[in-house]
Amino acid sequence: HIAGEWTGSVVLGLSPEAAAAATGAMLHIPAGETTTVDQQEVATELANMIGGNLKSVLPGPSFLSLPTIVTGHDFGVDVRDAELVEDVTCACDQGLVRMRLYCKTM
Repeated sequence: HIAGEWTGSVVLGLSPEAAAAATGAMLHIPAGETTTVDQQEVATELANMIGGNLKSVLPGPSFLSLPTIVTGHDFGVDVRDAELVEDVTCACDQGLVRMRLYCKTM
């Protein structure tokens, strides 16, 4: 979450294949040797990188929260009092990456 002059949330989704590939690339190990814990730590870092870059172009001052990690296949994400302003899904040989941006409405 980003809070301050602009308030909203960044939601990053990675397919299992994309999570393994990103983890392998960041940790310099084969994707097949990555663990769930490795993948969660890399997803956390990717969310921090995206949120931090976004925060740097928003009106300040603003603050970036620690990421929340959710794993699984059958779950929903509800960002209260916010509207979806951007939803981008990218496909590559390694899987899907989805980034959604929510802006607080109140």
